[in-house]
Amino acid sequence: MSRAAAIGDGRRLAGYALAGAEVVPALTEAEVVAAWDDLADDVTLLMLTAESRALLGGRLEERPEVVWVVLPS
Repeated sequence: MSRAAAIGDGRRLAGYALAGAEVVPALTEAEVVAAWDDLADDVTLLMLTAESRALLGGRLEERPEVVWVVLPS
């Protein structure tokens, strides 16, 4: 079974946890990269804040099976 996850400002993403997404609070580049590196293999939907997306850069191409979306600010 696949899961959804969200990486970014925990305050902005808290509501997604209510819908069953794994919310990984991350604000700094080190935290965002660590969250990406620790992303479980069964995560197939990833929601990102715009800041997290910018910090990940081209790393998203490492896992083409993950569908990702940048959430509106």
